[in-house]
Amino acid sequence: MRRKLGLRYALAGAVLLVGGISLAADDPAARERTAIDGLQSANSMSVRDGVYVQTRDVLLTGSGSLKAQLDVWETGTQQWMASWMGILSLADLKDNVPYATFEAALTAQLKAQATQIDTLTRQAAQIKAQGTEALVRFGNAPGPGSGSYPGTATYSQVIDGLVGRETDLKATLTTVTTLADSKIATMRDLDTRSRVAILSRLRAALLAKGRYPLEQTITAVRQLLDAEKVIDPLLAAAAKMENDLDRQALGLQIFHVKAGIVAGNQHCATVQAALNGVTGAANFVTASRTRLNQLCAAMEDHHESLVSLGMSNAELVAFAVDTDKAALQGACVRSAKPAIGCEKLATVAALKEVDYSSMDDTMLQFVEYGWTENLDAAQRKGAGQ
Repeated sequence: MRRKLGLRYALAGAVLLVGGISLAADDPAARERTAIDGLQSANSMSVRDGVYVQTRDVLLTGSGSLKAQLDVWETGTQQWMASWMGILSLADLKDNVPYATFEAALTAQLKAQATQIDTLTRQAAQIKAQGTEALVRFGNAPGPGSGSYPGTATYSQVIDGLVGRETDLKATLTTVTTLADSKIATMRDLDTRSRVAILSRLRAALLAKGRYPLEQTITAVRQLLDAEKVIDPLLAAAAKMENDLDRQALGLQIFHVKAGIVAGNQHCATVQAALNGVTGAANFVTASRTRLNQLCAAMEDHHESLVSLGMSNAELVAFAVDTDKAALQGACVRSAKPAIGCEKLATVAALKEVDYSSMDDTMLQFVEYGWTENLDAAQRKGAGQ
């Protein structure tokens, strides 16, 4: 009996001895430090991965992604280039029509080309701006490897894999951002060369067919080409301004409309001055002046339609935001991956009438511009993306 009790006490002492050694070796401060390092590393990697996903979405996700926009731009560019072949074919005088008919067809096709390259230039600028913004948000990517994150040895392959994905994404994003914009200068050169080719093809056709007086026709077409190259891009810009003012007035965007009418009036004066400096091309100048007057009058009408409502700026901004709230459902609420600006949009959407009435014009303008810019960005990403 005594022998069994002695053995039991010996075993208990051994257990206590081993436990004491273990407790002595387990430093609570070190354990806490390891846990904190792991948590901080997890938080840092979560933020880093979130930035990666957001940047990747800008490049790939939705109808407004850079890839989708670039695809549209490339298609438009191919169509623009192919249209020059149609104009050159027109200069071959294959159709036996009066000169006035030929000039009208040439004028219409040149106008279409000017409008298209204006659109393509704007699209290229938007792609570049959106891509540049994404690169700024991406920061100094690629980030460091797993060795810079304490307590993450188990996940070292995942972290180092992210470094590779960040490297690839940044390289692709950089290329896509500048691709369209880098081709605009070449397209401008092609535009100039095509105009020279028109005169060359026309001269050859006139010599071969004698359909119109040679020198008189060449002079008239040269004057048309020179005038159209200056005026049509200006008219395309005026049409874009008028369209924007119409949309903004319908959206009750008072500060956009006020800024737009100032820019529109300045542009109208610029185009009038350019028309006054045109030599020859009388039919083109007359038609262009008529079109300009229509656009400038429409801009004034859009502005007047909004300011004549008699509402305060605070009321207009509040109504503008309230009208657009339905768009948040598709762009943010029902989206699996809401756009970055959705939190800002939610903040503005929560404002009450009393909040707007307490704001001065500087703050109201800030709210209006911030709301429209973030909503446009969210809608570009596409619902459900």
